[in-house]
Amino acid sequence: VLQDLKRSVRRLATTALDVTGLLSALSTIRLRNRCVVLTYHRVIEDGDRQRSSSHPGIVVSKDNFEMNMRYIADHLRPMTLDMFEHHLAEREPFPAGSCLVTFDDGWIDNYEVALPILKAHQIPATIFLPVDYISNDKMFWQEELFMRLNAQAAGADRPQAREHEIREHISRLKQGGNDAIDRAIDDARSNTADL
Repeated sequence: VLQDLKRSVRRLATTALDVTGLLSALSTIRLRNRCVVLTYHRVIEDGDRQRSSSHPGIVVSKDNFEMNMRYIADHLRPMTLDMFEHHLAEREPFPAGSCLVTFDDGWIDNYEVALPILKAHQIPATIFLPVDYISNDKMFWQEELFMRLNAQAAGADRPQAREHEIREHISRLKQGGNDAIDRAIDDARSNTADL
């Protein structure tokens, strides 16, 4: 409920800034001779958010992504990666309102959900693919660990609090280095069935 309220407040504030023209004016002033690079990871249908094992910070709803792309199409100048690299290499100032849309990790929802929206608004995008995950069943360690720990906690009291504790544990592991991550994954694998 709190997440829905925050999302609604952000959407209302963005709409108010857009309708009044303040968002466009602020963008023009702040981004003069610069290019804003927007990096997305996942674009998910609202109903699929609850089933996602991805950290909420890398997930954007389809509706919010649509709103972002509509704003970019109406107010900014989307660039290709080649155009972006050209300006950097030649040290040329970016045209006013330059914007580069990128995706990290190459999730299937980039193709199924984001691509039709990008095409509808004629916005180019670049996807950075982790080649070690192509054509196999490997998972990103954060998602695998979350799924396994969450499966272990199935039926526990306070499921939302448990989910928060798991996310906190994963965040701490990021600071501990690869050995700590490998040990945590091995422990979780030994305590859960194959997913």
